[in-house]
Amino acid sequence: MATKKSPLARQKDEHESKEKLVDRVLTVLGAITKSDEDKDTVKARLLAASNKKLIRLHDIGSEIKSK
Repeated sequence: MATKKSPLARQKDEHESKEKLVDRVLTVLGAITKSDEDKDTVKARLLAASNKKLIRLHDIGSEIKSK
């Protein structure tokens, strides 16, 4: 029976670091919507978010972008 990876392990396996994951989330979100907020402000807020939330944002954003 396979065990489910923790969000930290998934983040390290798929994206190498939290900063790279945040950059990928920003790229996906930028392609989906336009924001008046400064990119650095959004990046700082995303760096404070949990790995689980960031992975979910990336997965959902990628799915929306592909459709």
